[in-house]
Amino acid sequence: MGYRIVYEKQEKWKFPKKKTLLLVLAAMAMVVLLWPAGRNALREWMLPGDTEVTSQALQGLASDLSDGESLGDAVTAFCKEIIEGGQ
Repeated sequence: MGYRIVYEKQEKWKFPKKKTLLLVLAAMAMVVLLWPAGRNALREWMLPGDTEVTSQALQGLASDLSDGESLGDAVTAFCKEIIEGGQ
């Protein structure tokens, strides 16, 4: 006589992604508003390297995506622009 043990599926508790995003955005806003030196540190963290080159590359990425290019092609162009700007 055979038998089978069936366990109930246990779900892992996860922190809600929406709340995490809101907390991160709120923390960034507090840094920008209350800590002037933190504003520059946050900018350097979000836009590493030459800030001007990175911001132009991000604008190009957004433009490519809005023009209907595939994500892979747009990201490839973004990376190439960053690399060329760093030389």
